[in-house]
Amino acid sequence: MSIQLLSRTDDFGSARAANRAILEAADTGYVVRNVSCIACAPYIEEGAELLKKYIHIDIGLHLTLNSEWNGVRWGALTDNRQITDDRGYFFQTQWELAGRKPDVDGIIKEYDAQLDRLTKLGLSAAYADSHMGPELWVTGLAEAIEDWTLKKGLISARNYYSVAKQGQPPFTDKDEVYLKGVRLWLEGLQQGRQYSYVTHPAVGCEEMRLFYNEEIPAGVIEKQRNQEYMAVTAHAWTKWREELDIRPVCYTEAKEQGDGLPILKSMLNFGKK
Repeated sequence: MSIQLLSRTDDFGSARAANRAILEAADTGYVVRNVSCIACAPYIEEGAELLKKYIHIDIGLHLTLNSEWNGVRWGALTDNRQITDDRGYFFQTQWELAGRKPDVDGIIKEYDAQLDRLTKLGLSAAYADSHMGPELWVTGLAEAIEDWTLKKGLISARNYYSVAKQGQPPFTDKDEVYLKGVRLWLEGLQQGRQYSYVTHPAVGCEEMRLFYNEEIPAGVIEKQRNQEYMAVTAHAWTKWREELDIRPVCYTEAKEQGDGLPILKSMLNFGKK
């Protein structure tokens, strides 16, 4: 039985470098089958026209309430002062947002606006997933998201997480070593199982040096996301898929795995500041 690889790229719209990398990955058709879009990000509009032509890709709404970087920011599509700072940007951390004790109904209205924007841009969302998991910090939000996705006819991505014991491929100092690490990671997957493979590819360039904050120096995200860009566009996937019997899948053809909140907590180091 094949290894089902639920391969997803996040943060489409966050930067031109991200759009370029994700569109190239979609164009190759090697591995990416799901693209999560930040509807309130600065470059979603200019990338949408190109993204919607890929019929083998499931489009997702990357439910966004945080804007974590210093050099590039985004804010709400609704006039909700509970979920933005004095400049109108989303808070950088989940606990800053939770500290404002935002009304969940107001958040759902923001999600409505984000979904509407994707729809108006011609992007028909099949699923919804969460950027930075604020539902782990905001009381009642996790349940509200489940109700909202059901009402909107969307797949709730949280119920599809299945993470390998070895986590995700580790970043390295050398790009060629990282690519070898991806191959080793794939070799550790079990036949007949479904695994999540979540990346944030972006072309390494000056624009990506804006993705930094007090905890992550400039250049770190640029390098990591460039390595993921190299990985998801690597021609080696044609060989890997055949040799290891790997089948990339969309959310619309994947199997539910049960409530993924515990996995999300582990991935986001829930409770640690």
